[in-house]
Amino acid sequence: MGEALKECGLPREEFFITTKVWISNAGYEKAKVSIEASLKALQTEYIDLLLIHQPFGDYYGTYRAMEEAYKAGKIRAIGVSNFGPDRYIDIEKFSEIKPAVNQIETHVFQQQRVAKEYMKKYGCQIES
Repeated sequence: MGEALKECGLPREEFFITTKVWISNAGYEKAKVSIEASLKALQTEYIDLLLIHQPFGDYYGTYRAMEEAYKAGKIRAIGVSNFGPDRYIDIEKFSEIKPAVNQIETHVFQQQRVAKEYMKKYGCQIES
């Protein structure tokens, strides 16, 4: 991925890069390693949006590692993915830096009305 970004000739600022910390990398230490590995693979100094893939494992530790990377300027925005309202509220109350995004499945057959209400209440953007 990083090679493609460099070879295309466009400035880094023209791209909005999103990636995730996978379940297998859950927990504070593993997430820190995962974030650095993503930066290296993407050959960039920052990631625009970093998400926790799912609320399994030590997602509290994962989120702490993401908050540290955010404060260090390595991540521009942090969020979650596949967090139902109960898990979202849990991480929202636990965190210092509130999730900017919750990436959840939404479409005409899965409208996520309850999740939308909670995301609106807490100022979190839904991404589908």
